[in-house]
Amino acid sequence: MDRINRSGFYVNRALRKAYGIGSCSVEELGWLRYTADGELEIDNNNAERSLRPIVVGRNNWLFYGSDEGGRTGAVLSSLIASCKRLHVEPLGYLRDLFTRISTHPNSRLDELLPDKWLVAQRKISGAHEET
Repeated sequence: MDRINRSGFYVNRALRKAYGIGSCSVEELGWLRYTADGELEIDNNNAERSLRPIVVGRNNWLFYGSDEGGRTGAVLSSLIASCKRLHVEPLGYLRDLFTRISTHPNSRLDELLPDKWLVAQRKISGAHEET
């Protein structure tokens, strides 16, 4: 059965069958939700762009060489993702991390994680500005 939904959009039987939506209306699926709310985006480019590194990395991860290489890659990927989430430049963080980690006490390695590292960097920057 073809139907016109509340938004006035025509949804034909073939389209509903192709998407397996049966008797659901377009509103129930949320396909045209953006027409009712001007704040919503018509596309999901931001979400797709955030997944791109994972899709590209999937092919690259095949070539880590060993299980240990895979674990190292996973740790580095996690650190980089944390840096991006915290708006920390990953290269600057990793450069500082690799220069300090060999002399840093094992009992305090958590201080070198991106979130705590950022707080420490801000304290250092604040101290330099006061002098």
